[in-house]
Amino acid sequence: MTERDGPSYDLLEVQYLVRRGRVATTVEVQRTMTRDELSVADLIATLLRLTEVDFHKSMLSERDGRSMLDVYRPFLVKARIYLKFKLTPDRDRVLVLSFKKDTSR
Repeated sequence: MTERDGPSYDLLEVQYLVRRGRVATTVEVQRTMTRDELSVADLIATLLRLTEVDFHKSMLSERDGRSMLDVYRPFLVKARIYLKFKLTPDRDRVLVLSFKKDTSR
């Protein structure tokens, strides 16, 4: 899997889309949010509070081999979060592919 040193997506652009309500999640993200007792409000707040310091890595999607995915590891209350997303091809929506409590050390 190919990784990059910096984000693939401009954080200001991502947060602009989030403020406009242009966010989508997968069914798997909804399941893990329920399991980890995280809400949509938590997701939105986390996306809006992201900073460069929270950036972890940018990686090539295993699914399609073309899309880059940005991974952030911010804190939400007292838990570290693992958040992975990409912009849709038309760059009109943030697609969240992972939003869960980070259990890695």
